[in-house]
Amino acid sequence: MTTIAYIHIPKCAGTTMVSVVNRLDLKWWHVPAGVYVAEYDAFIGNYETSLREDASAKISDEYDLILGHFSQRDVIRSIGSESGLRFATTLRDPVERLVSEYYYSISKTHNGADATRRLFPTFRDFVTTNTETEVIARFLESYRGEPADRIADRLVNLYAFVGFTDRLTASVDALAKLFGRSPPAEIGLANVTADKPATIDSDLVEIIHDRNARDVAIFNAVKLALASDPV
Repeated sequence: MTTIAYIHIPKCAGTTMVSVVNRLDLKWWHVPAGVYVAEYDAFIGNYETSLREDASAKISDEYDLILGHFSQRDVIRSIGSESGLRFATTLRDPVERLVSEYYYSISKTHNGADATRRLFPTFRDFVTTNTETEVIARFLESYRGEPADRIADRLVNLYAFVGFTDRLTASVDALAKLFGRSPPAEIGLANVTADKPATIDSDLVEIIHDRNARDVAIFNAVKLALASDPV
């Protein structure tokens, strides 16, 4: 079977999927990121060295899966577009993802909580002044600024698996089926963000949509195309 490269977009149930993969009896590699940095562009780029040095060996050694916070661009730049890999990921509603990211980033479990609180004392500050926008698109684009419709089309037609956080049971079932495994009896949510608001002011939702237009377009298009089940 072709090695699957699972792109773990932050706060899109990736840690939960890691716990699932651990129980599927797969030959897999959790790609190390190197030095942690807060900015996504630099954070994503940290994976290039790990991928360049080790990914080809994992692929040739017939690993089932490599997984990490790497982007599609990381893979293309480090081991080439003809690597033979197929991609996978899980998507989340962009508003929900941003809420989860902020409240996780200011929680006691996050190492950078104090710095995040200083930069963004409130969620409104985070939404309106944070320059780290379109995170979903930036992890999934094959080149900078790639249009949302091209990214969505690739996910629908070329990705081996696309899951959704609001269809988690069906997504886990589909991921297990991809590898010819039975899904675990219980999923067991991991790295769940606590103490987040149940509702968001409507004007903030509009701002999130405006500042993360590609993320919204990708999520809506892929969700519509895969309306019945994850692939």
